[in-house]
Amino acid sequence: FDGDTDLDDFNVFTSQFGSARDAEADGNSDGAINAADFVLFRDSIAVIPEPTSACLIAIGLLLAQRRVRHQ
Repeated sequence: FDGDTDLDDFNVFTSQFGSARDAEADGNSDGAINAADFVLFRDSIAVIPEPTSACLIAIGLLLAQRRVRHQ
């Protein structure tokens, strides 16, 4: 609950996986830490790209657009 999803969260998830108790890794609050919680964890990582990746994608799109205009 520190505001970001990172290796610390993964370590909490793996240490609690298979538990049938209310814990930090219980993303869907169903009382069990299982594959459904892992999907939520995985999706939370994929939602926001790294700033470097976002910049590289933006530069690539700008260059591609520029190239199309000059042809």
